[in-house]
Amino acid sequence: MKRCLLKIIIAASCIFSFTNGRAQENTEQIEKKYQILIQSLKNQFSLKQAEVKIEADGFWYFLLIGKNDLLGVADQQGKIIIPTENTKIDYHTAEAAGINLFLAKDIKDKYKEFLYHYPKSEPAFHVQYGSFTESDKDTISLNVRPYHKFIQKTGQVSIDSLKYVKKVPGFWIVSQNKEIQQNNYGCTYSGSGGIGLLKTDGTVVLPPINQSISLGYLYQTDTPKNKARYKQCTFQRLNKEEVSTGGINLMDNQNSVPCMFNTVRMEEDSVGIIYWKVKRTKERDYERYHTDSSYTIRYQDKGEKLYEEYKYKEAISFYSNEGKELPWAKFYIGASYYYICLKQYISSKSLMSTLHNTSHKVYYNNIPYIKDFSKAQKALKEYLETRDNRFTSSAKKYLENIKKIQPQ
Repeated sequence: MKRCLLKIIIAASCIFSFTNGRAQENTEQIEKKYQILIQSLKNQFSLKQAEVKIEADGFWYFLLIGKNDLLGVADQQGKIIIPTENTKIDYHTAEAAGINLFLAKDIKDKYKEFLYHYPKSEPAFHVQYGSFTESDKDTISLNVRPYHKFIQKTGQVSIDSLKYVKKVPGFWIVSQNKEIQQNNYGCTYSGSGGIGLLKTDGTVVLPPINQSISLGYLYQTDTPKNKARYKQCTFQRLNKEEVSTGGINLMDNQNSVPCMFNTVRMEEDSVGIIYWKVKRTKERDYERYHTDSSYTIRYQDKGEKLYEEYKYKEAISFYSNEGKELPWAKFYIGASYYYICLKQYISSKSLMSTLHNTSHKVYYNNIPYIKDFSKAQKALKEYLETRDNRFTSSAKKYLENIKKIQPQ
């Protein structure tokens, strides 16, 4: 057994030596064949060096080294496809379509498996150039960082002026603004309104104008309907004070929904057709998205918009006055009071934990929000007595939650 293993190791070493020697020989042969062109490039552009670089996929080019060791690239005919003005140039070979199964924290801060699909990408150059200065709030210092851009083998620039890039299997997460942060919920990235998504070759899937981008979904082998969600990418954008969500199919960018909903998710029907389900607002039910339908009206009225913007007191005021005759007025009053109560509950629980006091009753009896629990219950019960059943399940859910947190 040991003798067999030794033979395998020796054979592998020979293959490696032969391959490495052949690559070196090919490089020398190419440089010898194109020595006149190489000298012409050096003279024409005042280069320190012009050397042949062969990549793993067999593609070769002239790597140009100029003044201050700045780098560029010329193609096999000597045409400049990347000017000599860059601090670093990396060539990325084509990437086959595949999946990425990884561990990440879910919304409950527990590690779970997440999965997403990614499409095939063509080869491209990732280039670093120039510099910008950014203050580091942790060390109270200034850091000098390079800009990034992606260039095709033909010399066409896919995107430039990027301040940050992060490589993940199948994609690049990029930003023209703030540093990229990975959130503790699946594969979600954020960056203060400047996050984008590129294929490995630099093709722009989502321009860097998003608040956050989420790839794939929680991996559950026993839930067939999640198969579609492994191909989804959802993203959020901020329009004035309103955060909206949209989605794209990672394997088919034509299958997408615009960024104008509260929540979106991808599903697969009984015959295998993949489609999108959308929620116009947080309290609405999911509906199937149709490309030929109009979704220009997102909110039923001003009060619902205030509620979505977490302006609960203003929402209560609206539904208690000009919107009081609306069939869903009682629901939004109750739901708004519920969230006001919830905020106070969380604050008091945190305070009691700090004070090592297991009883919250004393604290609750001294805050003005104690009456909001009964107001929420009353409004939600009155809503359930109406004929409008649009938010029936949500109203029942809030009533149950009030029982759990309401002080006795």
